[in-house]
Amino acid sequence: MAYFKGLGLSEDFIQIFVFAAKESFYKAAYHFVNRYIRFDEVEICGFDQKAETFEIKNLSEGLGDIFKDHSIEARFSQMQKHVLTEVCLVK
Repeated sequence: MAYFKGLGLSEDFIQIFVFAAKESFYKAAYHFVNRYIRFDEVEICGFDQKAETFEIKNLSEGLGDIFKDHSIEARFSQMQKHVLTEVCLVK
């Protein structure tokens, strides 16, 4: 979560966003790896509040093919205290 320091976002938003973003990635990727994906296997490495997009970085060798074989489209939307995230793996 160090990436978010200095962006002027509340700690509550950051925690909710990171959890939701990673969860969206796990749900999209599970079909390809057929195993539990740990929380520490990816991290958020890009965040554009205006464009409502984010980027995900691979921290695990076990997920390498997903990042090599697919482009990852990641978006979010904030509605009051709710954060909606979407991750699509495009071949």
